[in-house]
Amino acid sequence: MERLARRTTGVKEALVAHAGLIASRNWGLAHLPQLAAQANETTGVSLNVCAEYLSGLDYGLSYPHLAGLTEFYRRLVERGRIPNGTLTFLPAA
Repeated sequence: MERLARRTTGVKEALVAHAGLIASRNWGLAHLPQLAAQANETTGVSLNVCAEYLSGLDYGLSYPHLAGLTEFYRRLVERGRIPNGTLTFLPAA
């Protein structure tokens, strides 16, 4: 299985990655109509469905979200899809 991301060991690198993810989320939220149009063009799904789908997503990362990510990670390890390791989250900046 190809690795899509690498673990960073430094706090500085992790904070830069965090800032990039937040900036990406904020840009996306500010441009939902543009993203819906791109999704429509790429998939052929109607523009209204794409816009409704994107605007209905929860873009937060609360404790229940973190619990879900942790469970997803646990299941991947359990099924041998990824190596066992430690999953850690940085506090929000």
